[in-house]
Amino acid sequence: MWKYPDSVMPCSFYDQHIGHFFIFLFIIFALLLAVGIWAVVEKDSLKTQVRKMLKDAVEHYDEPEKKKFMDNIQTKGCADRVFDFISKHVIIIAGITIGIGVVMLLGMIFSMCLCCEIRRGAEDKY
Repeated sequence: MWKYPDSVMPCSFYDQHIGHFFIFLFIIFALLLAVGIWAVVEKDSLKTQVRKMLKDAVEHYDEPEKKKFMDNIQTKGCADRVFDFISKHVIIIAGITIGIGVVMLLGMIFSMCLCCEIRRGAEDKY
């Protein structure tokens, strides 16, 4: 590991990396928020798409025994059970996602505070 004297290694080096951390965290947060909003808005069409996908998978299965087995399991209960589970546990799922979002927001806030302190320390030093 290289050692730089304080005058050679500017604090902007650390400031840039923390800034990149903030930007990546913000992009991930925005993507998760967008997917969550899309899932809530398109809830009904998502159910029909999943059912259609399962039905297509069953129809294009090669062997008749496996087709019948897949038909009984997937189209007559699997999708409905998944959606019933999600609707019954929506409070828990929402709590977990909100908790993850809060942790991400705290990470963004702390990274910006750290950036400000690094800049303030660099200004005081010179």
